[in-house]
Amino acid sequence: MKKLLYLFLFFIWIASFIVTVKDLISNHFLQEIENLKSLKYPDKYMTIDTLIIVRTYQRGSTDDNNKIIEGKLISNDSIINLNIFAGQYLYDPSKIVVYKSRLTNRYFIKNAHPSYIHSIKMGLYTSLFFKIYFFSVMAYLIFKLKKTKTK
Repeated sequence: MKKLLYLFLFFIWIASFIVTVKDLISNHFLQEIENLKSLKYPDKYMTIDTLIIVRTYQRGSTDDNNKIIEGKLISNDSIINLNIFAGQYLYDPSKIVVYKSRLTNRYFIKNAHPSYIHSIKMGLYTSLFFKIYFFSVMAYLIFKLKKTKTK
């Protein structure tokens, strides 16, 4: 049972390593905290814009749980993609009111179903967990390595 636990922890560490390195390379390290702050205080950290939907498509499987909305923002005519996890978030199929985080420039659907915001927050918390886990394991390993060298 102990070996199974170590194997499980090893795979979590591998996942945390991948998440951490990917965010370090793309210069998005700890943007989750800024996005959570933006979602908690939208009046202070968000601007409102309208997205005119150009097309929606599904990535991967054919179920309704993984849609991507491609649209053009009214404010500056730029094209953005929004990942949504169910078609129920689309109240008006031609346009969507979106929030833009002033801190990270990430877009969120404004008048979405509460489960949309919940799933976004859970993804942000999960990413933070992986990063914290990665550095905790690294600190533990360095501590153990130094401890064995001093003996």
